[in-house]
Amino acid sequence: MGGGKERKASMDMQSGIAKDQLATSRQYLDLATQEQGRRNTLQQPTIDFYSKIVSGDPNARMTAAAVPLGDIAKGARGAREGIMDSVPRGAGRDFALAQNENQKYSQSADYLTKAFMGAFPALAGLGTEAGQVGLQNTGAGMRGAEAGANTNSGVMQSQQQQKAAQLGVIGSLAGAAGGAAAAKWGK
Repeated sequence: MGGGKERKASMDMQSGIAKDQLATSRQYLDLATQEQGRRNTLQQPTIDFYSKIVSGDPNARMTAAAVPLGDIAKGARGAREGIMDSVPRGAGRDFALAQNENQKYSQSADYLTKAFMGAFPALAGLGTEAGQVGLQNTGAGMRGAEAGANTNSGVMQSQQQQKAAQLGVIGSLAGAAGGAAAAKWGK
């Protein structure tokens, strides 16, 4: 019977390990939920901004392209001053000033288009990144649960083997008793 106590202690220890693994799994899943919540909180303003750009909101596009548009306007002003200072009055100056304006508007339109078109992949990237992190954390939690389930399975198999061994001993004793009784009664 000493082996039975050792086996029970071993099974109790394995069961404790399985419970610890399941607790770890729950912690990973809770961590994944918390991290996803923090990520959503931090990224939501960016998601909202890109969503406004994608929806066609002109103010959002202007905000997104503000720095390059400011640089373009500053450059165009400088070019205009240079033209006014260096090109004599007449058709040549008028043509140079018109070209400067056309170039300013063309560059501005290019940056506004880039802001609009760039919002789509940026928005998709934010969603993909958040999904990947959530899947990684969920996977870590699932692996912990799987380990706990495997340990529980091992405990259950050990318990079934112990019961089968006990039933085998009882069956052998009953068979021996039946054989002895048959030998005594059969005479």
